[in-house]
Amino acid sequence: RKIKLNKNIKLEFGHEVTKVELRNDGKKVLIFKDKNREFKKEFDYVVNATYAGYNNFCQWLGFPQKRLRFRLKEIILLRLNAQKRRAVTVMDGPFATILPVGKSKSIYTLGDVPLSVHHSVTDAKSSSADDARWGRHRSRWREMKKRCARWFPVVKNARYAGSMFVVLPTEVGADAADARNTDVFRHGRGCWSVFSGKILTAVAAANKILADIKKFE
Repeated sequence: RKIKLNKNIKLEFGHEVTKVELRNDGKKVLIFKDKNREFKKEFDYVVNATYAGYNNFCQWLGFPQKRLRFRLKEIILLRLNAQKRRAVTVMDGPFATILPVGKSKSIYTLGDVPLSVHHSVTDAKSSSADDARWGRHRSRWREMKKRCARWFPVVKNARYAGSMFVVLPTEVGADAADARNTDVFRHGRGCWSVFSGKILTAVAAANKILADIKKFE
């Protein structure tokens, strides 16, 4: 709502950034692809918050890249007949999580610690859910249903509504504690990178970058 009311903010959805160039005057030129059209735009500051695409930005501009571990994860979508919306997580072990989706009263997501992760690869190359390295995605819904029903009996009568496949990157060496810290890197020349997997740290990360930008103004 705040963004819609702010005339100084313009959102561009459905665009893919395919390259970033740094000019001698400090301007950043972003090359966009929108359907079959390609075009360029200039910016004073650029924040790379592309998550699994983190290293693409760094590679384009010659910034240090991260050696990351990418995990292809399946999130099950279920349709449940529940009287009240509930969110339940069984933590610290090979358990499961069930969460309501948006404002829906019947659609939930189901995540299973050992079965949700289909593949993992360690590389500096960025990745996405349609990466050829993953091969074809086969749902593990039946296996998850059988395993998770011991904690969530309601799953036995749930209807499968589909699967979402996402890529979760973590820094190599962070797996032991399942750490997903929020790191803000100042590359210089008006460029920052945010590496984070938690939305609840977004405001703190943004304020840190804003403080840096104000120093230039």
